[in-house]
Amino acid sequence: MHKRIPNLALLCAWLAGTGAFGADEPDFDFAYSDGLYATITLAKRIEKPELSGEKSSKLEGIPGFLKELKVRTLWQKEGKERIKSAPLAVPLLGLTGRNKDDLARVWQGLLYQTGCHVMSIDSTFSYDFHKVSNLGVAGNVAAEAEAVAKVIEVFLNLPEAKDKVSEVRLLGTSYGGNVALCLAKLSKEGKLRFTLGTVLALSPPISLRSSAKILDRYYD
Repeated sequence: MHKRIPNLALLCAWLAGTGAFGADEPDFDFAYSDGLYATITLAKRIEKPELSGEKSSKLEGIPGFLKELKVRTLWQKEGKERIKSAPLAVPLLGLTGRNKDDLARVWQGLLYQTGCHVMSIDSTFSYDFHKVSNLGVAGNVAAEAEAVAKVIEVFLNLPEAKDKVSEVRLLGTSYGGNVALCLAKLSKEGKLRFTLGTVLALSPPISLRSSAKILDRYYD
């Protein structure tokens, strides 16, 4: 049986707090017969999104980091310049995700459409993140979650963000879903210095060993 890939905007209803999926499966926009193949090739099928008002900047003074971290930001505004109060959505990407990639920018645009400010970083597993975060070997999800918490804290203290963020919401995809879940755990334990709202983890590899075996079978 053939299906088509779902409209990603439906997923953002969770973060917007407007509802969830219905009982019927949503329509897809291209045919496939192998779910793993469709997932792997999805990023190659995405049209380059146009994001109006996006800013790229360097976040300085993050505790423990060796240097500044590059972030991309979309602000909700009243008029042309005045930033209004809104939730801050932070997409946490998969293993090799970069915040300038087309798929990452799709997430940024969709989250922005839900009425959130958006702040995005490279995958916490990536070389670019680790060369500035001073964490050492990639894959320590708990340590990476704590590092992301520091990034968010510093971002919230920027002049333009103060009193303009009602809460933080997380969208974690693939490996980033594990990081998002660790941040939710930190919040439950009272270890975050900001209010954490909705956390959505999409296809997190709960067992990295099992995920690796699945990918190995794909190449058989």
